[in-house]
Amino acid sequence: MFRSMVLSGALLCAAAPIVIAQAPARPTDPVFVRAQALVSDGNGAAGRALIDSVIKATPPMAPLYPQALFWRASLAASAADAESDYRHIVVDYPLAPQAADALLRLAQLELARGDRDGALAHLQRVPRDYPRSKSLARASYWTARVLFEKNDIPGACAANASALSQTDTTEIELRNQIQYQGQRCPSAPVVAEVAAPPAPVSSATPPAVSSPSVKEVTISPPAPTPPPVEAAPVKSSSRWTLMIVWLAVLILVAAGVFILMKGH
Repeated sequence: MFRSMVLSGALLCAAAPIVIAQAPARPTDPVFVRAQALVSDGNGAAGRALIDSVIKATPPMAPLYPQALFWRASLAASAADAESDYRHIVVDYPLAPQAADALLRLAQLELARGDRDGALAHLQRVPRDYPRSKSLARASYWTARVLFEKNDIPGACAANASALSQTDTTEIELRNQIQYQGQRCPSAPVVAEVAAPPAPVSSATPPAVSSPSVKEVTISPPAPTPPPVEAAPVKSSSRWTLMIVWLAVLILVAAGVFILMKGH
């Protein structure tokens, strides 16, 4: 009995920094706020008793019931008590808003016990069963942490990068933790671009000589040759000339005859 109590106390102490480092939003219900304040002030028994009273007065099917279980687990005095309530939520209230965070807390308890495979099984359920949960970034962060411990560096770096992309801008502390953990990832190798060596020139083939550029000359087609002009036919004037000569002779003869006749 004593050994069991010591083991539970050790697990709770080991898990306490994990839970605090990745705690979800603070409770909004005044009863849970009061219970948390009592535990923080060192009056844990009174704070847990206050939550127990809420659980006893709340019907199991009421939405307040899994919320009360979650905060009782968060303020539990032992890891065993916390684990019992977290499992109660995961098994009996899988649709409750606290289910994804309950899986995350169970993974942290498994990790505190050294059960990396058990922790990884819980963490992998968060993105699979609750893809829209606000706990995705924290689940990916813890997945990377477990994979680093398992020496799975590529898987761990991929999970850590996923966690950084899923982190809300308001989660500054979580973002810092993710970036710090990411320093364990090897930087991407820088590959220098080496120019390919020129192809060897064969001795049998003379190097190509670039020919001077030849300006393009537009040659106009030759002008069409005009058709030959047919020479006008030359009219023969010999006949008319002979007629004129005979006429002139006749006129002279007639004139001579006329003068002779007039002389007599």
